[in-house]
Amino acid sequence: MKMPTGQETVNHAAPNGTFELAIRSSPFPGHLEIYSSKDIEKEKELAELDFYNGKTKDGLDIVLIPKTYSTSPGINVHAVKLPVGISHISYAEAHTAKSHSGDDKIIAKYKQSIPTHFTYSPSIFGYYHLSRFLDTGHVEPAIIRTMDIAAHRPLADLGKEKAIGSNNRKQWTELRALDDAHSNPRLYTEDGKQLYGALQANPAGEQSYPHLSDLGGVAAFSACAEFGKVTNSNPLKLDVTDSSGKLNQAAVQQMVQIKDLSDMVLMDFIMSQADRFSGNMHSQKVYVWIENGAVKPRRAIPQRPPNS
Repeated sequence: MKMPTGQETVNHAAPNGTFELAIRSSPFPGHLEIYSSKDIEKEKELAELDFYNGKTKDGLDIVLIPKTYSTSPGINVHAVKLPVGISHISYAEAHTAKSHSGDDKIIAKYKQSIPTHFTYSPSIFGYYHLSRFLDTGHVEPAIIRTMDIAAHRPLADLGKEKAIGSNNRKQWTELRALDDAHSNPRLYTEDGKQLYGALQANPAGEQSYPHLSDLGGVAAFSACAEFGKVTNSNPLKLDVTDSSGKLNQAAVQQMVQIKDLSDMVLMDFIMSQADRFSGNMHSQKVYVWIENGAVKPRRAIPQRPPNS
């Protein structure tokens, strides 16, 4: 694959001397205003991540650990204080499980395409930029990132060894074989020395949304009550406030759910998403309150506002 130029490129030296590329992709044409200062800041933070000797601004070590759960393989980027004498790969070998301590945070995820599966890394960039253009979806910022194959192979080996479930192991095995060939233009740079993928900020506080994730297939999703409310042409008649003027929690929850679900369906249609109905639905808490007569919604805030 011929690498795009983007709007900014940061070089990172891999252990064998190869220079990896972190590229902030070009913005949505003609609409620089749709990106917030936090978006730009997060993109730059992602571009500065050194996979091998890097530290966060808080002094924590950057450690790459293969994602051994769910279906598709990828690399979780952890921020943790490495114990004295423990190497990056030794720490990774002991921490491939989904659960980890509160002192170990996943700050980003690195995903490459898998030719025989739905995993397609360019779609990650598409969702990020489309969400900003439509002003919905809250998709985390993402940048283009290459990774030296020699550095990726031991992580792929670890992914195969520690994989939880046959699907994850099968895809790690496929990816490891692709690393040996390093010739597929959808995954590798033109010289065949580096893997190409998307590096995306990891959302804080996300959790599985079983009301929809556990439905099992398109037919079940289409028949669920939540989707029925989205497709119903009749107005949704809800009393948002009670007699005292306070927000009606049940009504607000229903409105937020329907709004987010309709946005998700719209974006998935535009992006031709084919993998939504295999457990890929997560949620974040949203706090809504009235302040000076106006409704204030906020996501991912440190603590619950008193009037929410």
